[in-house]
Amino acid sequence: LHGIDITKPEREIVMGQYRDKDGNFINRYVNPDGTYAEKKEDFLARVRENSEEYRKVKAVADWIESQIEALIYVKDISADYSDHVLEFEIRKAVITKGVELWFYDCVLHIVIVHCEMIVKIPIELLENPKAY
Repeated sequence: LHGIDITKPEREIVMGQYRDKDGNFINRYVNPDGTYAEKKEDFLARVRENSEEYRKVKAVADWIESQIEALIYVKDISADYSDHVLEFEIRKAVITKGVELWFYDCVLHIVIVHCEMIVKIPIELLENPKAY
């Protein structure tokens, strides 16, 4: 992307694992008792300073963010896909964030008893999007 050449596993990005110039992960300093010996801000500054990999990932993320101009809003509601929660979250996103499109994974955490349950909200959204 725009001169940035990097291959980075998604898992490492999610886990915040970045390598130094020698290829070793930069870890937060820990005391013998397991507590952090370094403030979070100091650790992040050390990662920024010592990891070209981090700087590249950050540059790509900053570019993507600048291009989408907040067009994508992500909200984890996997703990409760009930009709009430979905309606509430959709209304809240539309009113507070100006969200125009809403996507959700309707089968991620649902035990399927009746197939109709899975398609109820998407059908309602298609038939009457202004209601949400």
